[in-house]
Amino acid sequence: MGYTGGTLAGTGTIMLTTVDAETERHRQTWLGFCRFMRIMIVVIILILVGMAVFLL
Repeated sequence: MGYTGGTLAGTGTIMLTTVDAETERHRQTWLGFCRFMRIMIVVIILILVGMAVFLL
C-alpha cells in the first residue's frame, strides 16, 4: 500500500498516513480465511440439502 493521503475538509491541509509493512500480508490472510469460510459454508449447506433429499 504505502502512503495514502487526503485533504482534511476544514483546514485544506494534506494528512499522510503510513501503513505498516505487515498490513497487506494480514489483509491477504484475512481475505483468504473469509474465502475459505465461504466455501466451507456452501459445502456444509450442500451436504445438509443432500441429506435432506435422500432421507425423505
